[in-house]
Amino acid sequence: MERNTSRKGFEDGPEVCRDSRNEGPHSRTEAGPIRAPLLHNLYALNRRYLDILIAAPSAKGTTEARRDRNLPESVRCSLGVLHDADLHALAQCPYTLFDFAFHEPHLWRSQRLRGQEIFDGFEGAGSKLEFARAALYFVWHAARIDVMFARFAFGMCAEVTRAVTELSVTNVACIASESMEHLAPRWPTNPCFWPDLIRFAAVESRLPAAKLLGCQLLAADRVGAVAAAAKKPTAAVRQ
Repeated sequence: MERNTSRKGFEDGPEVCRDSRNEGPHSRTEAGPIRAPLLHNLYALNRRYLDILIAAPSAKGTTEARRDRNLPESVRCSLGVLHDADLHALAQCPYTLFDFAFHEPHLWRSQRLRGQEIFDGFEGAGSKLEFARAALYFVWHAARIDVMFARFAFGMCAEVTRAVTELSVTNVACIASESMEHLAPRWPTNPCFWPDLIRFAAVESRLPAAKLLGCQLLAADRVGAVAAAAKKPTAAVRQ
């Protein structure tokens, strides 16, 4: 399988803390214009994640539960033949193309309680671990300086956002390897999201509409999470 592997514009990778000048934690909690440096870093991480998806081994032989968190093989192969310019355009979504189970508050509450143990690496992970570290540092940084951006871009609920902002730098370093098992593409089984992004990556007039579906799916996820949370007290009373 051949594709254009030019890396123009991404030689240095994501710079995850470029816009932290003169900012303290929780310095912006209100809605406002999305900062260009945050979007730049988000696009760069999305672009790096596309390379990870392309290089991933086939999902054949994996469990059913894990297969539901992988891209279909046909979609992954189609992604692999895109030119670098098309991958660059595809990556420029205002939300992550990857997920770290940010919709599961119990996972992030437990991460907040981790100690300060020294992280000594994860054998065989390679670039995937490096990506997890960079992505989690960016998530932590963004959540501390722009809550509204973080909640939209990463699909976080308020509880997860609070848990992430309460992590220390050492916490973030320690949990990178464990969080890799939760790393997955956004909406991998949606019949339109990834196929349309790939199909229209080189069609400038159609790509924005394909990206807009992601915004609609984020809204649907949020509505579903709110509805599920509303049912929990009722279930507890019945028990």
